[in-house]
Amino acid sequence: MPVMGRAPPDRSASVTPESAAAELVIQSLAIVREREKGDALRAIIRSEDVTNALIFCNSKRDVDGLHRSLKRHKLSVAALHGDMPQPARLEVLETFKRGDVTLLVASDVAARGLDLPRVSHVFNYDVPI
Repeated sequence: MPVMGRAPPDRSASVTPESAAAELVIQSLAIVREREKGDALRAIIRSEDVTNALIFCNSKRDVDGLHRSLKRHKLSVAALHGDMPQPARLEVLETFKRGDVTLLVASDVAARGLDLPRVSHVFNYDVPI
């Protein structure tokens, strides 16, 4: 929290407002036990009108595990993380952009700077570090 004080008489002070989500963005929080995260995510995906979604995990291992789990549950999913060769990453992104897969599970590091114009949902599967 910023500490506010008096500005010297010959200087002006301003406080930057807290950032907020865009007006069209609806944010939700689901608090579940660690072992229930997969079930909760699948339930949300199935109950919401998910056209396509980014699902962020904190590590490559988590991306791979969640990817396998969602695939096992017959969801249209691809994985993206920093240990993938660049051509493979580009191909995964293209399949997601074309709509060949609905869900993209990505490590937060690998997903930095992605240019995806239309994404209906974004999930933070792990609390961002």
